[in-house]
Amino acid sequence: MFFILLIPSSIGTTVHIVTNPEHILYVDDEEALLDIGRIFLERAGGITVDVTTSPIEALRMILSCRYDAVVSDYQMPEMDGLALLKRVREAGSRVPFIIFTGKGREEVAIEALNRGADFYIQKGGNPKAQFAELANAVRQLAGRRRAEAAVHKTEEMLYKAQSLAHLGSWEFDHRTGRLAWSDEAYHIFGLDVGEPPTYERFLSMVHPDDRSLVDTAYFSSIADGKDGYEIEHRILRSDSGEVRHVLERCDHLRGEFGEVVRSVGMVHDITERKLAELELLSRHEELQGAYEQLAAVEEELRSSFDDLAENQQRLSESERRLADIIDFLPDATFVIDTSGRVIAWNRAIEEMLGVPKAGMLGRGDYAYAVPLYGEARPVLIDYVLRSDGELSGPYHAMMKKGEILEGETYLPHPDGQAAVIMIRASPLYDREGRRVGAIEVIRDITRQKQVDAELLQRHEELQGAYEQLAAIEEELRSSFDDLAESQHRLQASEERYRRISESISDVAYSCVPENPGDYTLDWIAGAVHETTGYTDDEILAMRCWKAIVHPDDMPVFERAIFRLSPGMSSLFELRIVRKDGPVRWLRVSADCTDSEGRGSRLYGGWQDITYQKEAEEALRKSAEKMESIFRAAPTGIGMVMSGVLTEVNERFCDIAGYARDELIDRPARLLFPGEAEYWSALREMNAQIEKAGTCTLEIRCMRRDGAIVDVLLSGTPLDPADPSWGLTFTVQDISERKAMEKEIEYHARELAQQTNSLAVVNRKLNLMSSITRHDVLNQLTILLGNLSFAGEAVQEPEVSKYLARVQTAADRIRRQIEFTRDYTDLGVKSPEWRRVTDAIRSAAPHGLPVENEAGDLAVYADPMLSTVFSNLMDNTVRHGEAATRVRVRYRLEETGDLTLVWEDDGVGIPAGEKGRIFNRGVGKNTGLGLFLIREILGITGITITETGEPGKGARFEMRVPREAYRITE
Repeated sequence: MFFILLIPSSIGTTVHIVTNPEHILYVDDEEALLDIGRIFLERAGGITVDVTTSPIEALRMILSCRYDAVVSDYQMPEMDGLALLKRVREAGSRVPFIIFTGKGREEVAIEALNRGADFYIQKGGNPKAQFAELANAVRQLAGRRRAEAAVHKTEEMLYKAQSLAHLGSWEFDHRTGRLAWSDEAYHIFGLDVGEPPTYERFLSMVHPDDRSLVDTAYFSSIADGKDGYEIEHRILRSDSGEVRHVLERCDHLRGEFGEVVRSVGMVHDITERKLAELELLSRHEELQGAYEQLAAVEEELRSSFDDLAENQQRLSESERRLADIIDFLPDATFVIDTSGRVIAWNRAIEEMLGVPKAGMLGRGDYAYAVPLYGEARPVLIDYVLRSDGELSGPYHAMMKKGEILEGETYLPHPDGQAAVIMIRASPLYDREGRRVGAIEVIRDITRQKQVDAELLQRHEELQGAYEQLAAIEEELRSSFDDLAESQHRLQASEERYRRISESISDVAYSCVPENPGDYTLDWIAGAVHETTGYTDDEILAMRCWKAIVHPDDMPVFERAIFRLSPGMSSLFELRIVRKDGPVRWLRVSADCTDSEGRGSRLYGGWQDITYQKEAEEALRKSAEKMESIFRAAPTGIGMVMSGVLTEVNERFCDIAGYARDELIDRPARLLFPGEAEYWSALREMNAQIEKAGTCTLEIRCMRRDGAIVDVLLSGTPLDPADPSWGLTFTVQDISERKAMEKEIEYHARELAQQTNSLAVVNRKLNLMSSITRHDVLNQLTILLGNLSFAGEAVQEPEVSKYLARVQTAADRIRRQIEFTRDYTDLGVKSPEWRRVTDAIRSAAPHGLPVENEAGDLAVYADPMLSTVFSNLMDNTVRHGEAATRVRVRYRLEETGDLTLVWEDDGVGIPAGEKGRIFNRGVGKNTGLGLFLIREILGITGITITETGEPGKGARFEMRVPREAYRITE
């Protein structure tokens, strides 16, 4: 549609042709102001305005019509603007709402934004600029509303895609500690959506056997400077306890100094795939067992143990190759809207079909079917959008689960073979439940089908093997003696491997005796290279592994190994020297046996305990450090178990007036003035610990000499699971603080009584002043608007000269009224600590560029500190003429004070005016801006002077007392 706006010729004729203009409602009790506002806004272009003077009527119009925004005055007779906003929000309307008023109190702006207003614009100033700002705000709100709708649609599509693919996501902000999960992540873990997630909660749902592995993967990726990690593990669903398998990936985003600031990850439920793997593995193990039995019998008949070992090695290699069959690839996905146009085409489908995203997005007429089926025709995704429920297509297996359709078909490959693919499609809905499109997920299950066929083939081979075994057993009956000898050797081998498996840890080994007290390695397996840096063959070539034992631990090795006799075993710890130099700690087991008269043999294993040893050393050092802190702490520290003091430091003894020996093994009740206070404190401590795990409370403590002191007691249970077992605590003497608090309370009551009557008078004066300013500013806006229209309509120079004088006088009146508003707010609220950078950023966003060197400097000043920098920027823009930038910096003085400097590169201030510019009424504009700056700063003892050189720029220096500033390191 098109909207044509014609302005009457008496004002000047302008024609704007706008497509889909923003439709707003303007509410104000001044009809003349409504007329001027409507003319200005509609002349701005792209906006059509409805007006009303009644807030009651405005509420009816808002709830019955669709507006892109509402503009409302604050003070109105029937209902003020905030009350109207509250009624609108209570009725469920989220229409953008702008408070447009001359009431400039900060608390009104805060209350408006807290109640849901989107903008707060203050009346006053040039009507053209004022209404241009209002028009810009309307356009911003309308554009934001359209953008939010588009974002919601995208989020809905993402939610559907994650749900179909069982793919959840999460994000962790390391600076704020905030962890966010997607809805599908909650569903995967069996949690209610919205339950606040924490890392500890997540870790508690990881399978106990996988928990340490997952925790290490996350933290080591951060500590080692990796970009992320990927890990498969199991979880226990919170709602059912069901074990699920997931694939987790994480990427770390780092700041400018390399620190991790944000981690983004995904979690994919791969349970069905893992169950298929486990089933395949189980069946393969059955086949492997039968095959090994057959091979063993055949090899025993050939009397060649070496051939048997070779066959076992080849079979192990075959098993490893079979374990590599299973691999995981992300599913191919695309999305269409209700008209059949492609609106999403992911990387996986690009790789699967060889069609790039740019060549498919926006296409319709079943173009997405051509790469799959060779022709443009309806496919599974199209059937979910049909209302007749009819199903057909090139699918040899199809099922329907609710609104989700599943099917299987074949996808031809360029090499002539066909891939089997599984397809799943589902409709998409928007927030109102309207169907907006559909999504299709394609998964290549060719390998799964091939595995099923291979499994069937292996089963048939197994059947043949069993038949062959039966025939061989029949032949063996004719040579029982040979078979008995073969069986004997087989049992000896099984006994050897059984003993190895019983003692194996990280590395397993076996030795045979060479000379008395000397053994030679004949077999070693496991994590040999990871532990020693040597290969298996290199260790075997040493004949005895004492060659890698640390020289200082050689006596341990000889005592624990060489002195063993059959039937004896040992378990000991020693150090080895790796091939690349580092020293590692091992826990070694050794078991000496006599194998049925064929000589003794030594079996054993190594376990790398280096990290355990390092942790024990760190724990020892930490304990020593804590002991030194305990002794030297300026705070009283102690421990109580079962109501009895078991440990106290020297500072606690000073506070209580006892020697340490007089407190140890004495009841804690000794330190309280009476039974009632003791039991009251005990109940309060137990209540806090039950709620928060710790406790902090103020109590009265009785010293040895009978004196009563106020102390702050903080405690933590020794065992969080059983707080009654014992408690560690700290004690601070706060007697002086309590006395000071009582003194402050007394003077505060006196001050409150003295200021109460003054506050009542001030509230009445401020209310009258606020109402008067609001009404006068409304009339001034009407006056200035009509003067603007009159200036456009009148062409006579003489009349234009008089109108310009009236315009100047009206502008001066407006600025003086605005000054009274600012001056009324001066000193109303208590001073506060404020970062200078924040005050500059909020006060001067649209002025000249600011080179801000204030950093983390904070000053103690009136809350109107932002007005100081706003007026300084206004002074630079108005009077700096050639000024192009502003610089803010500070320096420390020898007296301990601080000088904060605001300087520009403009024309500067003449030397004769430097001493007068801060006086009221002096200046080229209102003469009030610099005067107000001096008054605001003076509340907390800050002075201001101008020290710039004329012709080189103005420089304002603010002297801040030493107690009124602080710099955060």
